[in-house]
Amino acid sequence: MSINVDNYPFDEWVRFVFDHPVSEPEWYWDDAWNWEGDPRVWLKNATALFSSPEFLVQDYSPEQLEQGFWFLLGPAGKLDRWVWAEEIDWSIRADCISAMVNVFEQLFVKNPLGETCYMWWDLLGESRDEGDTPVRDAMLESLRRVLAIESLDCQVSALHGLGHLTHGGKKKVIEEFLNIRSNLDEKTEQYARAVIEGRVQ
Repeated sequence: MSINVDNYPFDEWVRFVFDHPVSEPEWYWDDAWNWEGDPRVWLKNATALFSSPEFLVQDYSPEQLEQGFWFLLGPAGKLDRWVWAEEIDWSIRADCISAMVNVFEQLFVKNPLGETCYMWWDLLGESRDEGDTPVRDAMLESLRRVLAIESLDCQVSALHGLGHLTHGGKKKVIEEFLNIRSNLDEKTEQYARAVIEGRVQ
């Protein structure tokens, strides 16, 4: 039997995502926590969370936040699939992708939560379809905004995300970043150029 989360108020939904002991393996791989729900409701809750995430640091430990975000963005939390699902209204998915920038601006600039900041866009995966889909366009714009944040952790995360994103416009975004950041450290500059050249896995 699965837990239906559709009728959870927002605060209860947040607790479902984050309010768990940190464990190995993580709580969400336990069959007792199998859940189901409308993807549209789930995405709207995620958008609300991403839009104003600062309250999380008052209620949860960094380890709980790290565990919760990995749940939310990965296969157990299904965002890695639902942001690409064409059967879900595009406006709902677009709002969610755009709101993710706030997590970098408000949380990751202070605490990247282990590898969560770095792996954020990697966790979302990528559709196997060819071409620059609306999802890729939205991700490119969000990644461009993250690159502009005054935080090396956020900038490297964006470069890593661009390395995994199939989009014809990413070279221009990275070159503009390099032109503006003339005092960038050598390691980050080399990484950015490796992304342009397609040498990031």
